[in-house]
Amino acid sequence: MRKIYLLFSFTLLMLVGCSNDSLHFKGESTNWIGTYKSTIDGDKEDGAYIIKYKRENPEKIKVLNIVINGGEIDFNGDGKALDQHKEISLPNRCTDCLTTRNDKKMKIDIKWDAKEETITLKK
Repeated sequence: MRKIYLLFSFTLLMLVGCSNDSLHFKGESTNWIGTYKSTIDGDKEDGAYIIKYKRENPEKIKVLNIVINGGEIDFNGDGKALDQHKEISLPNRCTDCLTTRNDKKMKIDIKWDAKEETITLKK
């Protein structure tokens, strides 16, 4: 009986240690919508920031600069960086890292064609 209890306890500990957490953050400004979705497995994180233009004619954007969390991710490009859904995806992957906390607030600074907005992402 004791061996069964130990085997059950060990199996339960292994299952708890192997669980994955999913995170989803979202925020919005006048012209942009931002989201961050990730999966965390121990000290590994696999996620992506999706930034979507809310207005019409994204092809008119000539210069696009996106800075996430003060420089964690820094993107410089043109309006062609937006896909057919008026979005850009910026991956965020790491191994052996400090993973994103549930209570973290993320800041996305967007500059385009002499305009500027900030999005705060919250869970």
